[in-house]
Parts: sequence; structure tokens; C-alpha cells
Amino acid sequence: MLAWALRCKALPHLRPMICNSLICTLYIVVGTVVFKYSDSHAIPSCAPGECKSWTFVEALYFTMATISTVGYGDFSPNKELGWLLFFTIMYIIVGIVAIFPRLASIVHEASHPVFEGARQFLDKLFPRHPVDLDGDGSHDFYMPNHPFIYYSKALACPLLLFTAVQLLFAGLFCLVESWDYGIAVYHCLVTATTVGYGDVSITEQQGYILATIHMIISVSMLAAIIGDIEDLREKRRAEETRARIVLGTLNVDHIMSLDKDGGGIDRFEFVIGMLIRLEVVATEDVDTFLAHFSMLDESGDGTISKEELQRYAALQTAKAERVGIVQHQLLQETAKRSRMWDNFASV
Repeated sequence: MLAWALRCKALPHLRPMICNSLICTLYIVVGTVVFKYSDSHAIPSCAPGECKSWTFVEALYFTMATISTVGYGDFSPNKELGWLLFFTIMYIIVGIVAIFPRLASIVHEASHPVFEGARQFLDKLFPRHPVDLDGDGSHDFYMPNHPFIYYSKALACPLLLFTAVQLLFAGLFCLVESWDYGIAVYHCLVTATTVGYGDVSITEQQGYILATIHMIISVSMLAAIIGDIEDLREKRRAEETRARIVLGTLNVDHIMSLDKDGGGIDRFEFVIGMLIRLEVVATEDVDTFLAHFSMLDESGDGTISKEELQRYAALQTAKAERVGIVQHQLLQETAKRSRMWDNFASV
């Protein structure tokens, strides 16, 4: 079933999610097993000299608190075991750099259809003003909304869902740990923001399970929302720049600076110049591909024919074959020297 899902062309978006899920699961399992079966853990609830090993649930809870950087401080590895401290340090680094971003990506991908559907619905309720530049009756671009409307449309659903999740988990903590609801909401928000004061203690095994699930979902959701805010800022800045360029006062000198060959500004020069100004592409990228085009255009007539592409492809194939022959010769020479050394050593 898994192999079918990975090969399924109809669902290509599931492949990275499945791979990320497998990697994260394996990493969490490894950490949980190591922390579970390493001896003499420091547990606040036990008296000095009577500390016992963590349960599987407690080890999983500590593993998740480590990866998500919540770090309540209610559990810690035994400082007398040097190898365990080293493992914990490396586990933290790898978890922060490589694993938790994958977890956040899984949560983001799972919630993306809901968020996108809500944004499209709000776009219909608060449409942007269309602009017809060439007078042909079609909309060439849309004016950006007021900042409040723009960010509200994009973030309303994620923030509402995030709030609902915190309130739901707060209610569950009240049932499991017998907390006051206000304390439970406080704990959930402190956890979601990764502040993790650790002043509200979890005592039940069910509470550790609940806290583990809450950390995965809430910290990932908040990270995704913060990432969306930065993306929205960049998108709005580009929209405002485009509106200023299109509807603002025409700068003759700036427009004429787009003429690279002195023969007037053609469509290509104008579009590329505007894209560079919008920072959609960089000048270096344009120059690189122009040089690539010139290399393919052997006749220099400004177009690339099929024959020119075929000749270039044949040259690339021949070059690859020559490189392969050289690599094969190097491997043979290396093997020959290895045999000579073995014969010398045997003597």
C-alpha cells in the first residue's frame, strides 16, 4: 500500500508528506527508545537514590518536548551518563534543524486545503478592485486590499483554528489533570509558543500523552502561521510595487534605460525590466540565461532552431561519453595500483 502511494502519479503531493512522516516517526522512536532504556533518569517525583527509569509515555513526552524546543524542565537526562548527555545534545540539534521543520510541514500540508478554501471564500466576500489597463474589457490585475482586510482574509481561518485547538486541549487537560480551565488555557498557550515555563506540572500518564499530541499540533501550527505572515508581507510588498509601477507616474528615463540595444524597447526588454524591478527575477539570472541562449543560437539570428538544439545535444552526449571513458580508465588504474600494492605487501 505504501509503495503504491509513493508511485501513484495522481497523488504526487502525498510523497513528501509520507516521506516526512516516516523520517519523523523513525527519529521519534529512536529517541524514545534511548531515553526509555537508559538507566537512572532524573525524575522530580522520586526521592534521591530511588529514581527509576521512565515509562514509554514519559520518554515519548520528553522526546517531543526536546524536538519542539518547549523544554518544560520537569524531565531531564541523567547527567552522570556522559554518552547520554552527548546523545541528547546531538538529538536536540538534529531535531531542531531537520526533524521539527518536517513535522511542521506535515501539519501545514494537512491543514492547507482548509486554509486555502477559507481564503478563497473570503476573497469572494471582500474582492479586490480589478483594473483594465488596455481597455479590452478583461481584468489585467487587481489592486491590493487595505492591509487590515488583506491580512484578515489570509489569517482569519488559521488563527481561529489555532484558538479552537488551544481551547479544546485546555478542556481535555481539565478532564485529565483536574486543572482550572484558565490554568489549562495558560499552559496550552505557553506550550504553543515554546516558552515552556514548566510551572504547571503534569502528573498523569494520560496527561503526558495529551501533552505530546498538543506539542506536535500546536507548535507546528503556530510556526506555520508565523511563516505565512512573512510570506504574506513579501506578497503584499510585490503587489504594492506592481500597482505603483502600473498606475504611478511614468518615469521616462527609467523606462528608456530598459533599451539594451538602442533600437527601442521591445516587449521582451520591457517585461524583463519590470520583473527585475519587482524582484521576481534577478539581473544575474537573466544574464545567465541570455548567455545560454546565445550559446545555443549558433547562427546569431535571435532564434533557436531544432537543428541547433540537436547539434548541441549531440555534443553534450559525446562529452558525457568521453568523461565516462576517462572515469573508467581512472578506475582501472586505481584497481591496478591496488593489486600491485597487495602483491608487494604479501612479499
